[in-house]
Amino acid sequence: MPVFFVLHVVLHVVSIADVQTLAQFKDAGSISGYAKEAASLLADEGVMQGDGNHNFAPKAPANRTQAAVVLSKLLKVS
Repeated sequence: MPVFFVLHVVLHVVSIADVQTLAQFKDAGSISGYAKEAASLLADEGVMQGDGNHNFAPKAPANRTQAAVVLSKLLKVS
């Protein structure tokens, strides 16, 4: 629940990002339509940067380390 609250705050405090940001990722087409705006915002703010192969990997599971890094970056953004 706290993670969703932080995401909600970040999405409303930070201006909405341009979906074109996702074009830098090879697998941008596999990001679900409902998630494109949020994924673009997270990429614009440097919260999520994708993997070393220029993939956003939206369908890949995240491990604990990756989740911790994202949460830490979210807290710094807000």
